[in-house]
Amino acid sequence: MIADGKIEIVLPDVSNIKNLFEALENVYPTGKWSYCCVAVNGIMYQDDWLKSLNENDEVVIMPAIGGG
Repeated sequence: MIADGKIEIVLPDVSNIKNLFEALENVYPTGKWSYCCVAVNGIMYQDDWLKSLNENDEVVIMPAIGGG
């Protein structure tokens, strides 16, 4: 588990997905955040790291899914 199994993490001043991953990397340094998939308010964003985030957005981060 990347974030010690925490369900909710509050981070100040995160304006987009890229900033979110940078903030998470500062708190939970793993080097794996940029490989995760992100859903913001139920919509998946896989490569749109500049997608803006608002204070009350629900953000769900999932590990990258591999397939074959």
